[in-house]
Amino acid sequence: MPSATTSSANLLGAAERVRPITSAAVGRQGWRLTRRRLRAALGVLWIAAGALQLQPFMFSKGLALDVVAPQAAGQPPFVAGPVRVFVQVVSTHPAIFNWLFAPLELAVGVGLVSLARPRAARWVSGIAVALALGIWWLGEGMGGVLSGATAASMGAPGAALLYAVLGVAAWPTTSGADRPARWLRGAWLAVWGCCAALSALPAQASPYGLADQLAMGSMMSPGILARPELALAERVSQLSTLAAAGIAGGVVAVQAVIAVGGLANGRTRNVAVVFAMAFAVATWVLCQGFGGITTGEATDVATAPLLALFTVALLSTEQRPLARGQVISSSFSRTA
Repeated sequence: MPSATTSSANLLGAAERVRPITSAAVGRQGWRLTRRRLRAALGVLWIAAGALQLQPFMFSKGLALDVVAPQAAGQPPFVAGPVRVFVQVVSTHPAIFNWLFAPLELAVGVGLVSLARPRAARWVSGIAVALALGIWWLGEGMGGVLSGATAASMGAPGAALLYAVLGVAAWPTTSGADRPARWLRGAWLAVWGCCAALSALPAQASPYGLADQLAMGSMMSPGILARPELALAERVSQLSTLAAAGIAGGVVAVQAVIAVGGLANGRTRNVAVVFAMAFAVATWVLCQGFGGITTGEATDVATAPLLALFTVALLSTEQRPLARGQVISSSFSRTA
């Protein structure tokens, strides 16, 4: 049995060996998106959405009749029915509704950014997820995924759904887990798989289907971009059916690579991540008009920024072992 003096000396020596490697490990992994940082990023997006909700248009019937009501078109009854009821309620007293809704979004955002204690963070996270799911169903018509007339470039599967998924992935845990939930990989496959399936539908594989995606972006973009986007949409509408099908097939292939590649490791995953980021940026500029934030009628920043955040969160779910640090830590524990 070692003496107390020997044990103390070994303990100090092991601690000195661990310290530099631990510091290096923290430096190498400091860029990773922790659950706390993911909640803060979501909070910033919630604050942006709440600020957009304070625009004068949102206090009029236009919010219900022009933004929400179209989400019921082509939807099954269990989606269209509740959306129509929601439209009736909001359009009756739009100002009262918005004075309740906008501060709620702002409060959720501020809470996600500022609250660090697990219990308080869980409360605000629960409210945020419930609110996001309600918006996805009643305000976005479940992202239009059941209508067969939408695509990822047009906002599917819905910004609010991504708020909810990322909110659960960033849920504060009692175990002290720091990284976003590992099941986020399965959610990644489901989201991008859904995007690929929607892009393969006949409505999106025709010249007019592709042109509509660009035309929608031109209606929401600043003037400097709207004109070239509209010109591009007109040229796309003149493509042959075969050429349009080829473009749509390429989009489906890219989204399938993103969906499956995100589950891999190494170079394959890196390719998927690059494609995902490029797709998010391109669609935000060309098809989503930066979320329409310059129109005075935007309710959020659209799905593209959330897809980009989703990509960073996916990368952060991977735990890279540090062999040397682990070996020395084990040696430290045995010595102690």
